[in-house]
Amino acid sequence: MKGSYVRKDAKRANNAFAQACNLNYGEACFLLALDHEVGIESPQNITKAKEFYGKACDLGLKDACTGYANLVD
Repeated sequence: MKGSYVRKDAKRANNAFAQACNLNYGEACFLLALDHEVGIESPQNITKAKEFYGKACDLGLKDACTGYANLVD
């Protein structure tokens, strides 16, 4: 289906990810970190990326721990 019937809305998606991250869903925190690191839909913000990678790492996502470590170096 690939979103054929749904309009792409990055702001809404990021709001949903932020809510999920606040509820301790590590994958959502990780996706927010990626977005802030690269500047896909949000302006690039390395400080926020580290914050979200850190939370996702604390929630057990090993890829997030790696992402955090890469930004700290």
